[in-house]
Amino acid sequence: MSSAESSNLYDAKVDFSNIYNQPDPRHYYRVLGELGYEIPAHGTAPFELLLDELGGRDGKTVLDLCCSYGVNAALLNYDVELAELFEHYAGFDASAPSEALMLADAAWFGERRRDDAVSPVGFDAADRAVHYATAVGLLDRGLIGDLENEELDAAQADVLGTIDLVTVTGAVGYIGEQTFRTVVEAAGDDPPWIAALSLRWVDYAPIAEALGELGMVTEQVEGFTVPQRRFASPAERDAALAGLRSQKLDPGPELDLGGHCAQMYVSRTPEAVRDKPIDQVFAELLPS
Repeated sequence: MSSAESSNLYDAKVDFSNIYNQPDPRHYYRVLGELGYEIPAHGTAPFELLLDELGGRDGKTVLDLCCSYGVNAALLNYDVELAELFEHYAGFDASAPSEALMLADAAWFGERRRDDAVSPVGFDAADRAVHYATAVGLLDRGLIGDLENEELDAAQADVLGTIDLVTVTGAVGYIGEQTFRTVVEAAGDDPPWIAALSLRWVDYAPIAEALGELGMVTEQVEGFTVPQRRFASPAERDAALAGLRSQKLDPGPELDLGGHCAQMYVSRTPEAVRDKPIDQVFAELLPS
């Protein structure tokens, strides 16, 4: 599938831009909760295994691309489940000011922070979402920009040079090979590992090829398929099925769920891949 065809299919997805950059996350969690959004919950265990392979959490910095309000950082660094986040934000009065919610969140998350928390960095074009996640403490640093269309500034490049692991849950299609290339190039001779849960119908090959040009090896985790959320419209369903057909993939998981499913891709250095193939890294998560 060409990049133009992939872009046209991705345009058929329901537009959620109105929820991604509000002053606080209430609308985000309400709308996505109604669609059974669950992909962040399926990223935490793989990310933990990769951190183990990198030597453990101590001193590690994790970059979440398209971080939004910091949901992946919340699940990785706090004793909280995704279902609790939906319940937490549903409990706030819709008329309460965002400033009050921000103060309440800072305390609520502060009580649940793990002692072994990694240093979380978020990157997103949604400035208000990044500001919120940083203000309540979910992100140590929040970077704002569109790496598909903009260049890094010097301060952003310095931060990206400290990253050990990059995480993505469902954002591939909104971001592509240019973003991944920029992140890896900023790291110089010590590139971070990259773990991306990508919707199955979105072609990941251009990203894998771009990273390969930079010396990274990308492996698909065979047998690891997880739900993202239910389809929001018939047009979205049809576009997903068309994308699956173009890649000669069985649409069974999507038809069974009535929604989008994702698969995991991990990019590492050739040395890391030789030392331990990805199916061994994720052995406990894969069907026996």
